[in-house]
Amino acid sequence: MRFAREECPLIVFDSFVAFHPGSEQDASETRRYMQHYRNLASVGATVLIIHHTGKSETAREYRGSSDIKAAVDTAWLLESLTDRGSGIGSLRLTPYKNRIAVASPIHLDCSDGIFRAGERAETNREIVERIVRENAGEKQAAVVRLVQAAGVPKHRAEQLLTDGARDGWLSVDVGARGAKTYRAGQIEALI
Repeated sequence: MRFAREECPLIVFDSFVAFHPGSEQDASETRRYMQHYRNLASVGATVLIIHHTGKSETAREYRGSSDIKAAVDTAWLLESLTDRGSGIGSLRLTPYKNRIAVASPIHLDCSDGIFRAGERAETNREIVERIVRENAGEKQAAVVRLVQAAGVPKHRAEQLLTDGARDGWLSVDVGARGAKTYRAGQIEALI
């Protein structure tokens, strides 16, 4: 604590599970453990915790107890926009919690081992909206392929199409044999 108070350092914990003495799924254990990080921050340290996402649909941002997200001031999801096996090329940092200010996704490009911030990266929803707008009336499978080509995982593309139709930012028409086609919804026209 003394070091944190006197030096106000950046302290990186890589990774969360390597330092957590209990179960990251257990809310009580996690809340108690996260308090150690809060204590470091309260005396002046900047604490960066690297954590992993889960495999389930409900763990896309992080895995473990909801007390992880509750305890942090800001949280960002780092996603690769480059094909697997191609190395580090293009990355997107998307905020999913921020107590300090409103933040937008950040696009990063890596070339020759140097990271450069690019223009604001589109969110997954913005990618879906743009592709649907540019390809109005396309069948679901074609839209999903185009969205995947833009860097959004297949399951996420399908979920966003479902969410968009449910929430009204996309319109869906069901044709012969249940084929779904998409176009921009009513809400988008108001924005």
